[in-house]
Amino acid sequence: MKNIIIIFGLILLVSLIFYFYSSNSNIETTKSVPTEKNIVFHSNKPNNTKVNDLTQQKMNTAKNTASQEEYFMSEVKFNSIMEKGAKNNGVVYLSISELDPVSRRDAERALRNLNEKGSLTGGIKQQEFEELDKARETLKEEGIKNIESKLDGFKGVNDSILNAYNLKLTGAQAFGRYDSDNGWNSVYKLYENNNQKVEIEQSFLKPNESSHQFITESMNFELNNNTPARYERLPSDLIDKVTFVYNSNYYQINGQNLQPDQLIHIANKIIDSQ
Repeated sequence: MKNIIIIFGLILLVSLIFYFYSSNSNIETTKSVPTEKNIVFHSNKPNNTKVNDLTQQKMNTAKNTASQEEYFMSEVKFNSIMEKGAKNNGVVYLSISELDPVSRRDAERALRNLNEKGSLTGGIKQQEFEELDKARETLKEEGIKNIESKLDGFKGVNDSILNAYNLKLTGAQAFGRYDSDNGWNSVYKLYENNNQKVEIEQSFLKPNESSHQFITESMNFELNNNTPARYERLPSDLIDKVTFVYNSNYYQINGQNLQPDQLIHIANKIIDSQ
C-alpha cells in the first residue's frame, strides 16, 4: 500500500512538472509571435521605397544644380566684377550674410521664390506692363527727342536694337529723381508689335551721387562682358525679366510673349552697343 502511494505521488509530480513546462512554452510563443509581426509591420516595403525615391530625387536635384552652376560665373570672376562695380559702375553687391536679420529674412524668402518658382515674387505679377496707356500718351504728346532731352546726362536704349525684332517704340516717359539743373535720372520705353511687348526701365547711376545694390545670391545669369544679371520668369503671364547694371546704367527689361532667349539677346545687344 505504501509503495502504491509513493508511485501515485511520483506520477502526480511528473504530471505537474509537465503541465508547468507546457504552460511556460505557450507563454513564450505568445510573446514572440506579436514581436515578429511588429517587426514585419515597421519594415514594410512601401515606406522604404518612398525613402529611396526621395533620396534619388535629391541626388538628381544635386546633379541638375551642379550642371546649371557651370553656366554661372566663378567666384573669382564674380569677386573681380564686384570690385569693378563698387568702384566705377554705380552698383554695390552685397551677400545675404551681410544683411540685418529682418532684411535677411525677407531676402531669403525672395531667393527661395526665385529658385523654386522662377521669380522673386513667387510668380506673382506686380508692376510689369502697368502704365502702357500713360507711356503711349506721353510719347505722342512730347515725342522721343523732347523726352530724352530732359534726361540727366545719358541716352536711352537705341531703338534700332528693338526694331531688329520688329518691335516699334510705342511709349516713353522720363521718371525717377529730378534735378532742376540736369533733368531726370530715369527713362521708360515701351516697344510693341502685334503680339509681343518689351518695356525697358533705365536709370543712370551718376558717379559719386547714386548707386544700386544687388544681393549677390540673386544674380543667376551672366550676360556679355562678364555682366552679372538676374533672370526671372512669370510663366502664367508669359513674362520674362532680366535685371542688370552696365556702364553706370541700371536696366530692368520685361518681355511678354517673346521667343526663347529673345530677351537675353536684346540685353546682350544693349551691352554690346555701348
